[in-house]
Amino acid sequence: CATECGAWSAESAITVLLPPPAPTLTVPASSNTGAYSVSWTASTAATRYELQERVGSGNWAQIYSGAGTSQARSGRANGTYAYRVRGCATECGAWSAEGTITVLLPPPAPTLSVPASSNTGAYSVSWTTSAGATRYELQERVGSGSWTQLYSGASTSQTRTGRANGTYAYRVRGCATECGSWSAEGAITVLLPPPAPTLTAP
Repeated sequence: CATECGAWSAESAITVLLPPPAPTLTVPASSNTGAYSVSWTASTAATRYELQERVGSGNWAQIYSGAGTSQARSGRANGTYAYRVRGCATECGAWSAEGTITVLLPPPAPTLSVPASSNTGAYSVSWTTSAGATRYELQERVGSGSWTQLYSGASTSQTRTGRANGTYAYRVRGCATECGSWSAEGAITVLLPPPAPTLTAP
């Protein structure tokens, strides 16, 4: 413009396309199966999402890129797993806040050792250690009766004495936060020698 203004120039337009905002991530606090689901909210304008996982203090690794808003994880071993997600369009937005889950599987079943027989009524029942177990539960069944708990503690053996004639079955399991599965059963037969007769002589 001088005394008067001239004609307008040809128009020029710009398109503003901001990266999608960070989604809100949901991760369960713990799992005792190693299977769980990670989910997140939809992010405005996002056409896909990138999900990353970090095992313990390791590096971030991408485990998903797609339009979904959840991912199932399975077969995870004991440990801590962190997750983060971001929405993407032309460009990707900021990462969400991290979510962390602790996986603590029940201890595997120990291997039980029970002698096949005893003629004294005294014997020892033992078992192998079970990874992650802080204590063990040992049960006994006399004949065809019900299972009863004999022991709960950190030891891996128990001595039995004064057992009468009969069959005795045992099973054991390892426990931490939760208890694992029972071992295979082991059984012993107690057959004591006949007591001494009372002799009568003239």
